[in-house]
Amino acid sequence: MCGVEKLNPQSALYKAILKIFPAKQFVQKFSIIHSGQIPHVGILLTAGKITLFDKTKKLEVFPGNLIAAKELISEKSIDVTITIEPNSYVSLIDKISLKELLARESVA
Repeated sequence: MCGVEKLNPQSALYKAILKIFPAKQFVQKFSIIHSGQIPHVGILLTAGKITLFDKTKKLEVFPGNLIAAKELISEKSIDVTITIEPNSYVSLIDKISLKELLARESVA
């Protein structure tokens, strides 16, 4: 599966991500990253649901999770398709910004 990390909404990292990358609403179902791809963004789910699935497994992810961050930073492909479900809110974080935010978090 793909890396999924639960973040505390009160944490400095969660707040910093939302400050720099305000959550956007996805009104329709959207497959943002497909199995076999290297992620182009990390995804913080703030409301709604994201589904991770491969040929045999399906995992539903709920708000407060950071998805595909490790794969984004390490430039490794994922083995699932990541689909943002309708009426979900997500922050999409680029690689350089995510690395900077994580570095700040580890120093704090």
